[in-house]
Amino acid sequence: MNNELAEAIQEYVLFTKPLLTVKEASKLLGFVNEEGQVNHQVVYDLIALGMLRCTQLGYKKITRAEIDRFIDEYGNEDINELIRIKKATIRNNLSNRA
Repeated sequence: MNNELAEAIQEYVLFTKPLLTVKEASKLLGFVNEEGQVNHQVVYDLIALGMLRCTQLGYKKITRAEIDRFIDEYGNEDINELIRIKKATIRNNLSNRA
């Protein structure tokens, strides 16, 4: 099997899979750095901030429906900026309680 066909099959499986790992969700959402490496931390941050829901089945898993909901809700946003704002808001709320 040639490389292009193998990549096409992997891409198809990724886009049709109903339950995704954090790595797969990161790749599907396009959180990849300049070197082509998948950035898992963005998805972990989104989960921790309550912006992306997951289930714990041994490892964290994200449903395809949740990926679609996330894209519908935040698709046009700068995700890194949203994470920064959300973290700052949480810090602010915690310091106001003290």
